Amino acid sequence: MTGPLQHLLENVTSHRVPAISTTSMPERIVRAKEVIELTGLSRTTIWRMERVGTFPNRVSLGVGSVGWRWSEVSAWMANRDEVD
Repeated sequence: MTGPLQHLLENVTSHRVPAISTTSMPERIVRAKEVIELTGLSRTTIWRMERVGTFPNRVSLGVGSVGWRWSEVSAWMANRDEVD
């Protein structure tokens, strides 16, 4: 096969799409229900801990909607002291 069709086939099949690395992924926002499930804390306990600075601060997503940055919540969980 020669000509324009061959040229198109060669160019289309040889084109590679670069892989998306996980480091270029945008920050994930975790909603209250998932934070409660992940941490085992109640909504009130999370609120109290935020106020005294022992839990990551929430991020406003709009009117009446909040979430937490996954990176901050996961770091908090990883660094949390064991409860006796």
